Amino acid sequence: MELKKFTTEQLEKELERRKIRIEPPEMIENPDLEPIIKILNDYVEYINGEGFCEDNDYPEFIYETVINVFFGEDFWDWFNKKNSLYVCF
Repeated sequence: MELKKFTTEQLEKELERRKIRIEPPEMIENPDLEPIIKILNDYVEYINGEGFCEDNDYPEFIYETVINVFFGEDFWDWFNKKNSLYVCF
């Protein structure tokens, strides 16, 4: 890998990311699955309805709901912190 193609800022950010070990959130014991059940039922109703469009945001909403149910909303703070420290080489 040729380091010359990366800016000093990118390299410093990557070094900082490697120094920091951020622990992921723990999975919630006995999570309440009701929000997942609700959003899946809503999705099926949406697909069956007249306003259905294949290009919609439901898959993203389902993904976020599942993450929130199993890891809590703090997951996103952890994710964003990890993501902000990551540089793709």
